Parts: sequence; structure tokens; C-alpha cells
Amino acid sequence: MSRFAALLRLLPMIMLASTTAFATANETGFANRTEDSTHGWPHISPNMATVLAQQWQGENRSEWTGDADIEGQLRRSLVWHALPVGHGQPPVYFVRPVLNPDARDFYGAHAFMHWLIWQNKIVLSRSDDAIRVLAGHSHGLPDIEEQDCMGGRCWLSTWQYDGQAYQDRACHMVEIATHQELGTCK
Repeated sequence: MSRFAALLRLLPMIMLASTTAFATANETGFANRTEDSTHGWPHISPNMATVLAQQWQGENRSEWTGDADIEGQLRRSLVWHALPVGHGQPPVYFVRPVLNPDARDFYGAHAFMHWLIWQNKIVLSRSDDAIRVLAGHSHGLPDIEEQDCMGGRCWLSTWQYDGQAYQDRACHMVEIATHQELGTCK
């Protein structure tokens, strides 16, 4: 067996180990991974579908989804979870695809597309392996950490809201097998 084939066979175990460590790092906050169940999550509202469809059309993705009814496909394929903001403000909605084959357009090899919507505006649009809400806040919204893994390493990026959108503020790498810090991202 080639080295590449051997690595491909190990990839699911590596991803499981890395995402398990990621989830337990912050047991009190919200965390979500590609493989996490979305059972019981409500489907997005027509209003959320409109907000997301405007982004889709702005990025010329209508042909990518293979569906002329983009808003309908989004409503069938995406679900949400409210992230509390506090101070009487409306929640931030974490939007992601349902975990089933019908939403395959929203998944990569091991990553999933996801968005944060606040006050009818997309404030974060990403595709990563996992997301975790951190304890800190910036401009009233929670700081988050995104995890993206490939080739035996994970990149952990801290994102903070700047009043308009989330911005990447810091990034460090971790070796999956040893959980050893490898320094900042390059």
C-alpha cells in the first residue's frame, strides 16, 4: 500500500482525535464539528434564507448548488442554533447544513460551511472542521475559534467581531498526534 493510501485510511481516526480534543478544551461554551448531529435543530427561516441567498448570488454560486430555487434549497438544507449575546441584544444565529446526504453541497472532505448571522446580516462565513465559542467578547459579540486540519496539523484561528464583521485576529498550529504547539500560522 502506498504512503498516500495509508494516510487516507488513517484520516478519519486523525480527524476524530483532533476534534475530540478540540471539543473538550472548552466544556462550558458552544462547540460544533463537521460530524456533530443537527437532529432537532430548526431549519432556517425564510428571512435567513434570503440573507444567505444574497451572498450566494453575489458570489455567483447559483450554478454551484444546482438548484434554481436557491432560497428553497437553503431552507431545506440549513439549520440554526442561537448563540446568546447578553445585555438584551438579539442572539447570533449559528447556521450550518443538516447532517445528511441531502446537504452534500455544503460539505468538503472533512469541513462544513457555516455562518454567523446577527441582525439580518452575515457577520462570518467560513468552511472549517470545527467552531468553538470563546469566553471573550468584542464589540458585543462572542469571540470564536475556528479549527481547520490537514496533513497532521490543525490551524486554530481566533476571530473577533470588529463592529461590522468577524476578523481573523490570531492563529496557531497544533500537531494532531501529539497536541504539541507548532507556533503561529504562516
